[in-house]
Amino acid sequence: MEVQFKQEMLMHMSGTKQHVLKHRFTIECVGHKGHGVVFFREIVTPKISEFEFGKAKAYFYMDKKDAKTYRSIKWLFKSEGLTFP
Repeated sequence: MEVQFKQEMLMHMSGTKQHVLKHRFTIECVGHKGHGVVFFREIVTPKISEFEFGKAKAYFYMDKKDAKTYRSIKWLFKSEGLTFP
């Protein structure tokens, strides 16, 4: 069973204080209960100066109202009962 993720960039924004990327992922794994599940990843990087950035932090959450945010995709999947071979 092959697991693939369809990725789509939703936002790329560079402000004066931070740099933000937002992607939507769709799990494609025919025959698995995770097939068609949508989740998001946001990467936030603090901006120190014009050409210097701090350490990036990634956040993962499901496509649900009031979804809990996780710092690891592993914990996101575990919270939803999704396991992959």
